[in-house]
Amino acid sequence: MKKFLKILFKIVIWVGGFVLIVGGVMRFFFVDEVIVGHNGMAPTMITGEKVLLWRGATPDMGDIVVCRHPGQPNVFVMGRVMALGGMHLSAPRGQLTIEGSTPDRDIEGYPRFHDVDHDVTTEMTYGIEKLGNTDFTFFEPRHYSFRLREHRVPDDKIYLLGDNRGYIGQDSRYFGDVDPGTCRGTIFMRLQPVDDEGAELGHGWLDILD
Repeated sequence: MKKFLKILFKIVIWVGGFVLIVGGVMRFFFVDEVIVGHNGMAPTMITGEKVLLWRGATPDMGDIVVCRHPGQPNVFVMGRVMALGGMHLSAPRGQLTIEGSTPDRDIEGYPRFHDVDHDVTTEMTYGIEKLGNTDFTFFEPRHYSFRLREHRVPDDKIYLLGDNRGYIGQDSRYFGDVDPGTCRGTIFMRLQPVDDEGAELGHGWLDILD
């Protein structure tokens, strides 16, 4: 029994060391750690969480990206790619429409969410939105009417929206279209959640993010 435990211990140590080495190589060459700076992407990500970015990935529909602010080159913005160059966006009757189609939604509840950015608690509509092959969670204040100016994205730009549609000032509705050539990469994993708010949303360590 002791011999078996020694062998098992060696295997665990070896596997742990291998994982650390691989993780170190990945972070050095391919992956960056990013701290979420606001709740514009709630409920997918919230203020203070640590997430991982795949460096240099080409932005595509539904991806969460980190890019340079179009008007402030020293500032980075975070959002979900909701339209590529040439696509048309509108919001008739308060519903987001992309190329004439409204993304399917499944409403799952009306939780209360405390936004630490503004120290306010709001009853939210929580659900799943479907964009092509990507299904992701979204927030908006209950009884909220989504607004977006009718817009066609220039051929060489992308349009970002936050998953928290009621959050002001942190997506392309406010700062405009984004140059994909300035994007650092795409967010693919939550490394570390925020204890209190994250637990309420079911956020955990090493969650894959859509």
